[in-house]
Amino acid sequence: MNLQTINRRTLLALAGSAPLLGGCFYGQFFDIEWDEEVLLHDGRVIWVHIKRTFERLGGVRSRWEGVHRDTEISFDAGGKIGRFTRKFERYAIDLLHNKGDFWYLGIWVSTGSPPVKLVTREKSILLLKPEADLEAIATADLPPEIKTFNLMPLTPDSAGIAKFHNKRLSVAEKKFALAAIPARSW
Repeated sequence: MNLQTINRRTLLALAGSAPLLGGCFYGQFFDIEWDEEVLLHDGRVIWVHIKRTFERLGGVRSRWEGVHRDTEISFDAGGKIGRFTRKFERYAIDLLHNKGDFWYLGIWVSTGSPPVKLVTREKSILLLKPEADLEAIATADLPPEIKTFNLMPLTPDSAGIAKFHNKRLSVAEKKFALAAIPARSW
């Protein structure tokens, strides 16, 4: 048997097994995204689109197992701001509230070092104002009526939120899902 025949047989064997292997290995990154109803402190409910990016580490072969890296949020802020969409690299978001023309986003470092440092331990809230860039403020500077986290957190990890992928979550569905994890509030 010559080398050319061996190479053809090897290629045919690999091509024949590719469909079987295709389901075993996944790319390095994956997204889990959904739309969720968010209850604001004043009783209003808005729809928010969340997309979380995860990274599979160490040859993980699980579809939904990974380390949280980035979060993208999109919602209609109304007024002069309009539709707000932003990807926060190496940050997670767990709070979104509105008072007057201002929107408050509670963010924290997810994993790794953010390429752009947006908040500090002392100033962990981003203030979104009309016609202005995001500004970091202290939790103590939040309006006193804003006391709750209201975005779906990791529950308890990427596999825990995989069931929400491409879904629309109502406030009631979120409350049911959150019943299994400890409540957080200030």
